[in-house]
Amino acid sequence: MDTTTGSGVPTVTLDQPRPATPTVDPVDGDAATSEATDADSALVERFVAFSLDPDAASTSELGLASEGAQLGLGDRLLTELPVASAPDPAAWEIPEDVFRGRVGPFSAIDVMAREVAGSDGDPSVADESGLIVTFGDHPHCVSPPVPAPPEMNEMRRVSVQPSPNRMQSCLDWFTIDFFVDSDGLVAAITLDLWEP
Repeated sequence: MDTTTGSGVPTVTLDQPRPATPTVDPVDGDAATSEATDADSALVERFVAFSLDPDAASTSELGLASEGAQLGLGDRLLTELPVASAPDPAAWEIPEDVFRGRVGPFSAIDVMAREVAGSDGDPSVADESGLIVTFGDHPHCVSPPVPAPPEMNEMRRVSVQPSPNRMQSCLDWFTIDFFVDSDGLVAAITLDLWEP
């Protein structure tokens, strides 16, 4: 991942397009094998930039559906994110007390910002994050894929995960899944984590 600074916030460029690859070899050998498109990579790049500096201008670049997006954990949709609220980081919080043995609240933009902001948390000193963009089902670290929320089964599933060379164990694994409608707009975003 290439980062440059302009106004103090890194610009993120993913190493895409390339065939989608699993972040680790799944137990059953299945993997997302379809290619992530340029549009998929661009969606993730916009989300990464937004996570580092959420504001009204970057919200309009996210491509959220006009009614906003649903937010969820794993295969469950749990709350609504209205477009007007999206610049507020608090609006991204999913108010679950516990998920996969971790304590909430949970936020996809917080997870992404921590991944790309560098070990000291300063976005102006961004690390090479080694993100992988995939299309379709993907492994749950070393376990079989987690299904999409039933309401999103017909939508395109674009995912971003850390590269295996960035993980010391599955405790470092996450995925953020974007469910994109036929107009190319994001209807839902889910976060998944590995159980500690």
